[in-house]
Amino acid sequence: MKHIIDAIHRAAQETTEFITGDLQSHAKKVGWSHEAASDVAVKYHEGHFSAVADSDAAFMSEYGAETARPKPALRSYAKSSPAAESALLGNVAKHVGGLL
Repeated sequence: MKHIIDAIHRAAQETTEFITGDLQSHAKKVGWSHEAASDVAVKYHEGHFSAVADSDAAFMSEYGAETARPKPALRSYAKSSPAAESALLGNVAKHVGGLL
């Protein structure tokens, strides 16, 4: 059983690379600068995916400021990410397929 759980964790880690790129593209489409979008990454830890945006540019893009309207890429991506779900399922099938 441990080898199946390990395979699922490997699949999830691999999926973070895809989701990071997909989320960065989404951020650019909703109007984030290249710099702000590049500061976003997706992490997988203890069974959970989370988006990390450590720069002021990313924060200002997501939530806005007195002089700029918000462009909620992180929140809108979280509500509609079928490509991310497909990537995760594909990676799980790849890593677990021969173990069952």
